[in-house]
Amino acid sequence: MQKNVYNHTILENNENVNMKTIGIFTNEQKDPGFQLTKKICAALEKRKIEYCFDESLMGKLNGQEIGDIIPELIIVLGGDGTMLSAARKYAAMG
Repeated sequence: MQKNVYNHTILENNENVNMKTIGIFTNEQKDPGFQLTKKICAALEKRKIEYCFDESLMGKLNGQEIGDIIPELIIVLGGDGTMLSAARKYAAMG
């Protein structure tokens, strides 16, 4: 079983973060119970960075949907397939 590991330096050190909105695209099978997703949300809230979710997470997590808000960055939690899905879905946003 693979352990969830992430580099959270950008979330710990706010001095270099000028982003106002970040999107989150999570593969529920790779993040059971949304444990890592919730940690990221808490870190963003602490830094007063607005976030939004992919439509597949609406109703499972509290927040706004990507599209209602246009994020400057999308964090993808999952594997290669999840990354490709997010890229296909949101590439047109810029």
